[in-house]
Amino acid sequence: MLPLGTSAVTLGFGYIVAFSEPPLEWRASAWLVPFAHALLALPFVVRTLTPTLRSIDPHLREAARVMGATPALAWREIDWPILARGIAVAATFAFAVSVGEFGATLMVAGSIVGKTQTLSIAVYEAVQAGQDDTANFLVAITSITCIAVLLSAGRLVPGRVLVRA
Repeated sequence: MLPLGTSAVTLGFGYIVAFSEPPLEWRASAWLVPFAHALLALPFVVRTLTPTLRSIDPHLREAARVMGATPALAWREIDWPILARGIAVAATFAFAVSVGEFGATLMVAGSIVGKTQTLSIAVYEAVQAGQDDTANFLVAITSITCIAVLLSAGRLVPGRVLVRA
């Protein structure tokens, strides 16, 4: 949960310091931005998946084993259906956090300008250039995307029916 208690700009600066020397010289790599976003989204993923993982009854696996199921079959038939929705919800929250992230992106993307541009950096540059219409459009796209993703995540909450017969 530490990334929640630390400023994204501080984390971004830490990435620049940590990944500017060999063997992990990623400062000019396009991999640094997704890595930063993954660390910032990690607490949301953990908080979403923990109850899902705890909800798996070990007696179900034991019953499958008694009935002759291999561990792989038990995982596919018991664990995966329970975990799939939790993973989908965690992924949508991670996506929403990543789309809205600006602080760490601004810090780490500065060293790879010209190679890539994230949506948050595009909004920042549009505001700096006085292109308010472009910035408003990009913010609207970001907001609509996040709302759609979060609404779809609400449909994936365990216990709800996804498809009706």
